[in-house]
Amino acid sequence: MERRTGPLDPHRGGGRPALVVVIAAALLVALALVKPWGLPVGLGLRVAAPPTAAPPGPTPTPAPLTDDTLVAPFCLQPSGWRVFAAERWSDRDVRSWRSAETFAGASGPRDPRIPITPLASQWVMSLGYCSPVAGPERPPPGATVTVYRLLDVVNEPQVLPLRGLQPSPRASPLGVVYAPPTIWRSTAGGPAFGPGSGPSSGWQSGTYIFQIGATNRPPVRWLGVRIELLPQPGRG
Repeated sequence: MERRTGPLDPHRGGGRPALVVVIAAALLVALALVKPWGLPVGLGLRVAAPPTAAPPGPTPTPAPLTDDTLVAPFCLQPSGWRVFAAERWSDRDVRSWRSAETFAGASGPRDPRIPITPLASQWVMSLGYCSPVAGPERPPPGATVTVYRLLDVVNEPQVLPLRGLQPSPRASPLGVVYAPPTIWRSTAGGPAFGPGSGPSSGWQSGTYIFQIGATNRPPVRWLGVRIELLPQPGRG
């Protein structure tokens, strides 16, 4: 008898094994998704570990305030002596630095060997000095500053009780800026000065001598400034 073959009818018993294979494969895939560690190497799921925070570093320590850094904002680290002044010209504020010389062997503020630096201006709002930041003329630590005003050839020089404007927060022997002194009374010997604490007309014309250094630790530097006020426009 001749036997014929052809495609299996899925509704007949001959297609049941193929359906069983498909269902089994689907179950294996589902099981693999639930338990990824059962998959072959390279197909498993990887869970990234949370990043580890870096340990906090040490808190930076602020740099110490040396004498050099204290005066740098207004002295700019000069290589020689300077007379510093905050001036006003025709209602315009300017800062000036004039080269100056000092003398180390003066007998006092009237010693004629003290070099005098001329300062002509319409208005001197503050006055001071800047010293070399290096070399043998750099003032020693702890040096003090005394400022005299030479009144005339007869009377003794007037010691000025000045108010320092810079540097802050502490004084430095390498430089200082003073507010103008205020005449607070007149005596038979001439005017007496006090530290200015508010608006002032500025430093007046005259000769001022800076004594820089401790008298018991020479050398003491002497620096002179002669202020000459010029007429201001519109003020005669």
